[in-house]
Amino acid sequence: MESLINKIFKYTNSFYTHVIYNTTLENLTRFGDNEISQNVSRKDALIEVRIIDDSKAVKFMISKFDDDSIKNAVEKAKEKLRFLKPLEFVPYPTKTSVKFNSCKYFDEKITQITPQIRAKRIKNFLSFCSKTSRLAYGIISDFQNEIIIRDNYGLDQKAILTGISYEITVNRNGGYGKAQANSWKDDIDYERINQIALRKSDSARRTIEIKPGKYKVILEPLACVELIGYMGYLGFNALSYYENRSFVSNKLGEKILSEKLTIVEDPIDFPLGIIPFDLEGYPRERVVLVENGVIKELVTDKKTAHLTGFRYSGHSLFEPNGYGAIPVAMSVEGGKRSINEIISDTDYGILVTELHYVNTLKPKTIELTGMTRNGTFLVKDGKIVSAIKNMRFTQSIVEAFSNIEELSREREAYEWWNGGIYSPAIKISEFNFSSSTEF
Repeated sequence: MESLINKIFKYTNSFYTHVIYNTTLENLTRFGDNEISQNVSRKDALIEVRIIDDSKAVKFMISKFDDDSIKNAVEKAKEKLRFLKPLEFVPYPTKTSVKFNSCKYFDEKITQITPQIRAKRIKNFLSFCSKTSRLAYGIISDFQNEIIIRDNYGLDQKAILTGISYEITVNRNGGYGKAQANSWKDDIDYERINQIALRKSDSARRTIEIKPGKYKVILEPLACVELIGYMGYLGFNALSYYENRSFVSNKLGEKILSEKLTIVEDPIDFPLGIIPFDLEGYPRERVVLVENGVIKELVTDKKTAHLTGFRYSGHSLFEPNGYGAIPVAMSVEGGKRSINEIISDTDYGILVTELHYVNTLKPKTIELTGMTRNGTFLVKDGKIVSAIKNMRFTQSIVEAFSNIEELSREREAYEWWNGGIYSPAIKISEFNFSSSTEF
């Protein structure tokens, strides 16, 4: 690795050069119909490079590491640089006194997991499903990721992290139940996850249809992930704020969400593995996004910190880019009561396990549409009385999160895009289901 980066610096010695060296090893076991159907392992290595000459910058990738490939990639980038227009904002060299050689989120046990070990972890439950006329589907996957960021001005950051994921869906006579767990270390309780999926599947066998409309909902943590993730990407992004595309634009310091809602971007102390620096090599910082419903801060990268005057929070993607800064470790503060206690206090509503096919309709209000799946239930007089057929929702998440009644004490962390969401269950007084389905 050192020799590869030094070669790049040699060929680009007349330019400011920023290099990201990223290697990932991913292993996956997939199962369906109670049988393992796939074992795959993939290792990728990629170098991303940016060279800057005065007010021009070009980014390029290197995936072949022989001398000729490296030299040719650099020469092509130099040629492209000649014809580029000057940038309004040129990414400046990262200056920080904090140097990382981090293995905070690295678990040696994960690196020793084999296909045989993954098979052993699900063998008994798949056998149980076969014997009881159930079908199980899902994956166990793990990864190792090493990232090194260096420039020819002295920046030198390194981190290595691991992660593991278990997802299972159980089908019994058309009743589907889903459960999932993610962690940076090898500590997943497989039996607990299996039992959650099993209970949901058994409860979902006979469904009723209800009419579209506005209902009180209890969104379990897995269902909250998509909503919170989109809120971070579309709303707490300083570029969206600056360009007046965010619900936060011109509303910093205002209370526009429920006073029960507090969201912190917390890459320093998070249940899943988070790289401690951004792709510019700057340390990620803790950012209070929402405090008791009041919009407090946004995440920024180099460009948006310059444009807005806000502090640089260490949330750069590889600049320049058109996305802006994106939260990677959003943590929603929990409440005081359990999910079961919240359900027992609900006179009439819908309990949602998971949302999928979620898409944006109106970015500024974060109006989303999508479907429920893998366990949607009717709650009446404090009890789950029936499974219901899946529903399509069309809902502004800003409006929904203004109508939060309660958050659960329990929280779960799940992967989302290039980071994660740590969320409780959220009870909302009105949530719009725009149509029903036949399944």
